[in-house]
This record gives sequence, structure tokens and C-alpha cells, in this order.
Amino acid sequence: MNQISKREQFYFLLGLLLVTGWIFSSAVSYGYSHWDSTTYLKENPVFDQPLGNIIDDILNGNVHSHEILYIPVFYLVYLIELQLGFSPQVMHATGILIHLLNIVLLTICLTKLKTPFWCNAIAVSAFSIHPLQVETVVWLMGKKDLIATAWLLLAICSFTSSIKFNKAFTLLFYLLACFTKPSVITMFPIFALIDYFCLKKKEYALHSLLLGISVFCYFLNVTTGETWESIPFHWGMLPFWVWHWIEKVLCLSPVSPLYFWDDMKGWRIYAGLVAIFTIVPACAFIVVKRKPQMILVLAWILLYSVPAVALFLKLNRFFYTADRYMYTCLPFIVLLALLFLRNCFERYQKIICIFALIWLIFSGYNAKKVVAVWRSPLTFWSYVIKQSPNTYIPNLKYALAMRVMGNKELAIQYFERAYQLAPKREEVTTPYIDYLVKVEEYQRALDIIEQILAIEPNYPHYVKIKREILFKIEQQKQ
Repeated sequence: MNQISKREQFYFLLGLLLVTGWIFSSAVSYGYSHWDSTTYLKENPVFDQPLGNIIDDILNGNVHSHEILYIPVFYLVYLIELQLGFSPQVMHATGILIHLLNIVLLTICLTKLKTPFWCNAIAVSAFSIHPLQVETVVWLMGKKDLIATAWLLLAICSFTSSIKFNKAFTLLFYLLACFTKPSVITMFPIFALIDYFCLKKKEYALHSLLLGISVFCYFLNVTTGETWESIPFHWGMLPFWVWHWIEKVLCLSPVSPLYFWDDMKGWRIYAGLVAIFTIVPACAFIVVKRKPQMILVLAWILLYSVPAVALFLKLNRFFYTADRYMYTCLPFIVLLALLFLRNCFERYQKIICIFALIWLIFSGYNAKKVVAVWRSPLTFWSYVIKQSPNTYIPNLKYALAMRVMGNKELAIQYFERAYQLAPKREEVTTPYIDYLVKVEEYQRALDIIEQILAIEPNYPHYVKIKREILFKIEQQKQ
């Protein structure tokens, strides 16, 4: 296909930035989401302390009891936003701006890779407006992926440039990336591959220092966070996640903030096995043919996906959030697929471009809809309920949101749904019983307590609540 001028490339990038800004623009009116952002940020007591104590806790990794990552740069950025008086709406706006910056940086990096412009354009467009990117851009806790990606891309731009002190900037940006999101620590070999295939500089000392930063960050996360060495891998879930991501990348099924395995497994595991046995020979073909551009892109995907895949296989719980792990990998997955198709079907590049354009338009349309899902706890959890109606978590969260709004009828309806789906979970029964007592639905509260005590007769918490309810009933009779 014909090469285009730098001016045309600039106009393309400008148009893409405008479209991306429009797709995510509604997020600037959103507050804190109901999924982790309130727990780790808004309602976190660490940020109510004096400034010096907050900084100490961030640097010591004592931000939250459930925080398993050592990510001081992310929390320091959030602290700066708080000190500047930023509202959640402004924080969302800064997240969108960082995403736009990442689009520019990714474009620069792919230009240095010297891959065909049409391949780069489709890959960058997917990075910009695909619905899988919404969670990272719109969720305030997802900003760590935005910031880490920005540091990593800046490190690569610095490494491939000829500016003064470029090595120092490379080390600095890579260090910041690692301490914003530890999954970046596996990316140090990409610099060596760029050096070997593109630059021919043989910067052995620099590569050693990058390795040292990765090892240092890894040990800090091991010592300050949760260690998982004793947790076994659940390899049976690997085919599921492979097909799960294929579905999401191709927009074959709706993107959801949460995925519940119990509702999604089954045939997807077998489809994933077929996909694995197709993808592995294709990757081997790329390596055997020694195509530098494709090897670099493949290496990026494998290196960045290793921590995410390890996490999924270790934490074999029945639900998970997955979209943000695709944020940095997605454009390279698309680019690798395009380069592979171009290599195999060189005569049909225009047809490939037409299908890719249709896919991008559909992706942008879906992304706009998914952005609206994050508007409030109600829209968030009602959307998740539609995707996974037979799971207690979204029903419970929707009931809690209805409770806050004072909608008694819907609160009880969804509390009851959650209870029927998970009658033995205290996180369901306790708030449900408390709410029933609050709205004076004593008989239903007693029925639930009796069912619990039939299983555990000496449960002190519920025995105490039963006495209080019986006392209130007696008072009403008098």
C-alpha cells in the first residue's frame, strides 16, 4: 500500500485523539466507582492522616490491608491530586488525558519499529477506542495501568532516541513504571531485543541495570505484599482465559467490568484449547522465519502477559476483573495479527483493512456504551446483573445501592436474590438481616436467622440479633 506523508499521519493522529476524547468524555462527570475505588481511595483512612504520615505509609507499602502490590508511584500521584483539591471528576479527566498521551507515545514507538503505517494505524486505533480499554481509563484504580504504560512507553522512546542523557531517562522512566505497576518488571528483555534487532548499540551495562531494577522491584513486592509461592497453578483455566480474551478482542461478546467463571466456563475451555493449538504453531513460525518486527511484537505480548496469566492461574476464584490487563497488550496483539495476515495474504491487504475498519467502528460504538456503565453504582451493578444474573455479588451490591437510595422494595428484592444464591455467606446475610430490622420486617429477619441457627445453633452474633428482634416485637405488641 502507498506510503502517506507525515502531515497525513499527523491529521490521522489528531482525528483519532478527538474521537477518543469524545468516546470517553462522559466520564468527566463521574464520581468514585462502587468497585474498589471507594475502598482503596475515597474511604481509605490512610489519606485522612497528616501529610508526612501518608507519605510514610505509601513508601512502606501500608496503604491498605488488601493491597497486595507495592505501587507507591500510583498512590503518590493520587495524593498529589488530593493535595491539589482535585474532585473525582477532575481525576477522571486526568486519566483520559494520560490515555491520550499514551496514544501519542505508542504511535511514536510503532513508527520507530518501521512497521507499515496501515498496520500501526489499526493497532493504535484499537488501543484508543476498543471497549476493553474502558475499565482502565474510566476506573480510578485503573489509572495505575495508564500511568505505568506512559512511563514504559517513555522509557522506550528515550532508549531509541539520540537525546542527551537518554540512558539516564530510560532507567528513570523504567523505574517509575515498575513502581507504578509491578507487572512491568518482566519487560526488561524488550530493550535488549530492540537493541539487537533495531539499534545494534550493544548496551550491555544498561540492560544489566534494567534487569537489576526489575529484580529489586520484585523483591520489594515479595517482602511488602502477599506471597503466592505456596499457591498452586490451576492450569485448567488457561484455555478459558485464552478464548475469553479472543472473544473480547473480536467483540464477540459484551465487555463487562466483572467476569464470573461459573457462568462462562463450559465450551469456552474447549475453544481455548483449539485456539492454543493454533496460536502456538503460528508463534513458532514467526520465530523460525526470524522476522524482527514480528518477533519484537510477539515478545512484547508474551512478556507483558506473563504476570497477568500467572495471577489468573493462581487466584482461582469464581470471578475476576480482566480488562485492564489487556490495556498495554491489546495494540500489539492486533499489530501481530495484522503483520501475520499481511505476510500470509499480501494480495488482500485492502480487504483486511476494510474488515479492520468495520471492526474498529463496532469497537468504538461498544466502547461508548461501556463507558456509560461506569456512570454510577446503579448502572454498574445492573449491567453486571444482566451479564451474570445467577451470581450473588452483583445482586448484593445492587441491593446495597438501593438501600442507600431508600428504595425499600428493590433493596429487599435484590437482597433476597443474593440470599437465595448464597444463603451461607455472612457478607450477604448480615446486611440483609440488618436492613430487614431497620425497615421493621421482623418476621422475614427471624426466618433467615432460624435457617442460619439450624446449621450453627451457637452462632453468637445471630443469637444476639434474634433476642433484639424478639424484644422489639414484644414492644410493638405492648
